[in-house]
Amino acid sequence: MLVLPPRYQKIVAAVWIPAALALLTLLFMLPFLRPPTGNEVLNGHDLLYQQYPLYSFIFDSVRDGHGLPLWSPYQFAGQSIVANPQSTIFYPPAWMMAVLGVPRGVGWLVVLHLWLGGWGLAAFTRQLGASPAGAFAGGIVYMFSGVLAAHLNAGHVNYLLCAAWLPWLAAAYLWAIARPQSWFAALPGAAAFGMVILSGHPPLLYFGGLWLSALFIYVIATQQANWWQALRPLLLILIIGALLGAALLLPVAEFTRRSTRTQSGLEFSNSFALPAAQLLTLFVPNLFGEPSQGYWGLPFYEELTVYVGLLPLIALFLVRWRAAAVLLGTLVLAGLVVSVGLSGGLFTFLYDLLPGYSLFRVPPRALYFVTVGAAGLAALLFTDLPAIPLEERTRHLRPALRVLPLLLLLLIAAALTLSLIFTLSTADQTPFWRMLSSANHLGLAALAVGASWLALRLWTIPTLERPANRLDWRILVLLVVILVDVWHIAAPLVTVSAVDVPEMWQTLAQTAPASPDFRVMTVPNTVNWQAGAVYTRHLNSSGYDPLVSDDYQRLLDASGYNPASPIAALLGVRYVLTDKPLEWSGLPNIENLPLLAQNGDWHVYETAASLPRAFITPALTVLPDAEARQRLASGDLDPLTAAVVAEPTDCPGGAANTNATITTYTPNVVEVHTQADQPGILVLTDSYDPYWTVTIDGSTRPLLRVDTALRGVCLPAGDHQVRFEYQPRLFYLGVLISAISWLGLAVISLIVVARQLAAKHTTTPDYP
Repeated sequence: MLVLPPRYQKIVAAVWIPAALALLTLLFMLPFLRPPTGNEVLNGHDLLYQQYPLYSFIFDSVRDGHGLPLWSPYQFAGQSIVANPQSTIFYPPAWMMAVLGVPRGVGWLVVLHLWLGGWGLAAFTRQLGASPAGAFAGGIVYMFSGVLAAHLNAGHVNYLLCAAWLPWLAAAYLWAIARPQSWFAALPGAAAFGMVILSGHPPLLYFGGLWLSALFIYVIATQQANWWQALRPLLLILIIGALLGAALLLPVAEFTRRSTRTQSGLEFSNSFALPAAQLLTLFVPNLFGEPSQGYWGLPFYEELTVYVGLLPLIALFLVRWRAAAVLLGTLVLAGLVVSVGLSGGLFTFLYDLLPGYSLFRVPPRALYFVTVGAAGLAALLFTDLPAIPLEERTRHLRPALRVLPLLLLLLIAAALTLSLIFTLSTADQTPFWRMLSSANHLGLAALAVGASWLALRLWTIPTLERPANRLDWRILVLLVVILVDVWHIAAPLVTVSAVDVPEMWQTLAQTAPASPDFRVMTVPNTVNWQAGAVYTRHLNSSGYDPLVSDDYQRLLDASGYNPASPIAALLGVRYVLTDKPLEWSGLPNIENLPLLAQNGDWHVYETAASLPRAFITPALTVLPDAEARQRLASGDLDPLTAAVVAEPTDCPGGAANTNATITTYTPNVVEVHTQADQPGILVLTDSYDPYWTVTIDGSTRPLLRVDTALRGVCLPAGDHQVRFEYQPRLFYLGVLISAISWLGLAVISLIVVARQLAAKHTTTPDYP
């Protein structure tokens, strides 16, 4: 038998878990790594409809030498990129998209972060006392869980990026607790927290804070440290991590306050709560269908899917109870109870109690903690089984070994009953296909129950006992069972498709090439691919993104998404894209809009009375925003005769003979040449943001928020060159803070490593 030298044994012990998880990740991602025709890339609703267009705009601009766009003019009359956490421009690994291209780069980002997440969870469970095999099992449960796979299927890239770093954050905190003699021990945790921030998923960032808080209580309760020894590294991690992530944290935090994200109330949030019946999917995954075959549960599969395998759930009852098991079990139960929302859950309580929790629009996001807790419990179960004596182990396993056969019989009976009902109904015109689907998943759940029973039963047979210093093949059986159990749900959710410019925008581009002189409106507003305007560079009055300026969203809503409305005219809407004949919408005053082109289901219409994209109005009117929107929507207020402001402004008027021409239109800079016989107000019908600056002939002037959500400036008489430039000061400040912080962290880390190496090689001389 080959025995490695001790030095190499240490190396193997250190690398086998990440190496094995890397191999499993590559196998899991084979649909992306080896697509059917070689041209497909990762699929996913948000990837296709939101992220690919956004990433392409950013990183293709960099690749083409046009620099980094800080603002996108192609959605919602313009929106900030630096204030959008999902842009990933601050996240270092995301810049592989500038090298590999966006679709391939996204795929490799997912590969990298699935692996990092599994490895991080393994590192976290090792800090809790799990064996290497147990840590490996925990990593498998985490990285191939229903939560991560369903979010991957939905295209939630930032969710996966953030979820990869959270276990490392938790592991690093516990690692620092074990080294109270040095504050340097908090630096790995600070680096992990910085990456959590920069990955761009605020809800999971919040969960990172809750996870650290739970660990703080755990450390004190287990007397691993006193309150100050537990608090010091926590504060260092949070403060230094916030400095490292300041580039994203500052602009996003400021914009979130004035975005639609803050307008969701408790009633809205609880409408997405986890239905109690959905808890059955913890044991029978996909009982209510799945994306490829049809799903008839609450229509948010990615938010409600939490399958972690049967053995991790059994572990909730089988592990030896100690502090780590209590912590992990609490995470599982709390995640479930909070996710239920108003139906007896804690979400309503937390909504009012925890600062910032009101930004959570989907209570089941807390199911993330079910995954973390279940993965950790699986790790502890794998650790306990070989470690405890046979008699004690048998006593622990006896309840499960009695209950599982009963559950197996129940599942088989349910599957056969539904299959029989389906068979008897096939003569009907509409067979009960849902029953057949549920029967199939009940049968698969029965197989998982049977395999789990067998894997546990092996640990109660005396003749199979092995010496403590030998690898027990029963561990391998458990690993195979748990891997196949989670994999059969997660693997089908990795899908690929070809990505091209959406047909709707191709049709418009052939009919009316993009220009800064007009905007487009999609009807109805629920049409997918709204963000695809980025591909053809058309200016879209709406879009597809969860973070929109509240002022602009309210103005757009006031239009009723009617291209014939006065607000649509104000926004410069000249063309209309629909997926049905426009008459179908039932909107008023659209009967005379001429049809310009039709391509399959896509129709392009032209409006008759859109206003110029930039114009000069002679006067100001002071009105509250709500009244201004109402009067603009009704047509009672003509934007060409007066611009509306919310506060009195000293701005002379009277201009009559005017002209305003957009001469430069780029993401970060807009220039307008103006002519006016008298002073007036220049209105640029792009979305207002306080970090746009404006100069007239090089002289800085105050930027006005006009017509509730657009940009304006007081304009003197004569010929002028007006320049609007996006200069987000918080972004620049944040980048400076982050750059200095990362540089400082690197320098300090090198100094610490150098000192440790020097100390290791220093020997005390022998004196005669």
